[in-house]
Amino acid sequence: MKAILLATALLLVAFRVEANDWPLKDLPDDAQLAYLTLDRADAFAFGPIGFAAFTAEGDLALRILVRHPKAIPILQLIADHATPGGLYALTALHALDHNAYAESLPKFKASLSRFEPGKKVTLQAACIAHEEPITDVLTKIDAGTYDSFIPKPK
Repeated sequence: MKAILLATALLLVAFRVEANDWPLKDLPDDAQLAYLTLDRADAFAFGPIGFAAFTAEGDLALRILVRHPKAIPILQLIADHATPGGLYALTALHALDHNAYAESLPKFKASLSRFEPGKKVTLQAACIAHEEPITDVLTKIDAGTYDSFIPKPK
């Protein structure tokens, strides 16, 4: 996992986006890397996972982003898309800012219904991975099931 983060960081530095429309151009590299990691997440997991009990990449990236002063608008950008990264972002928004969550949830649902209404997401807890419909995960997010995993900014 560290190798993947390092490789992504090197790519980010090597191919730094210099376009003026890059919404995160003023963010430090670690926040940009965290954004890209969440945006490309392929599973939804918190805490230690797998045989070696590594912390999930998405969980680590989310912890970096929620510490940033611009966390809420960054998370809203990610939450606009029905992806595992969008689920992470919605989870953080639910725990940190209910108004931002309420704004982002309809966009996420619209993205889901436009492209893949029955889409499932891979969830992982410890060594067990399974697929679950995104709509079921949204119900859990809305109930606050994952809120305890989100660190509160200081």
